[in-house]
Amino acid sequence: MAEKGTVKSKQEGSQTLEFTLTLIPFFILLLLVVELCRFMLTANLLDAALSTAARQVVRLNDKQDVLQLLRQEIDAQDWPLFDNGRMKLEGRYYEDLEALVLDQYDSDYKDQMYGEYRLTYTYQMLFIEGMGDGSAINKFERTVLVAHERR
Repeated sequence: MAEKGTVKSKQEGSQTLEFTLTLIPFFILLLLVVELCRFMLTANLLDAALSTAARQVVRLNDKQDVLQLLRQEIDAQDWPLFDNGRMKLEGRYYEDLEALVLDQYDSDYKDQMYGEYRLTYTYQMLFIEGMGDGSAINKFERTVLVAHERR
């Protein structure tokens, strides 16, 4: 009879071990799926934020600070999981289509016809601190080309 009790306790220990060995990879996989969903959501939010803001600032008065207006429009959107402090916004302005093709741009808006706006966002992984630092996975870049409409 003593031997049967010993066999039963060994089986209970192996079930606990099997459960633990199965649970850990499952939990890690679950965290990776959540991180991937967050990554894709951030990419889509950046696209939406930049395109929505660009639509709002297409019509300009002369000598307005376009980057400031664009930044205000993006800040006003208040997207979830989106830290505006990690965002960098740059603008290039082209006089005409030929200057755009030849990449002859000006950094200041002076009533140019075309504007190219680049939004760069540093992505921070949620569950794995420091993972992806220094790689292409931690930086999103979105660019939009706008033909400025004059009032």
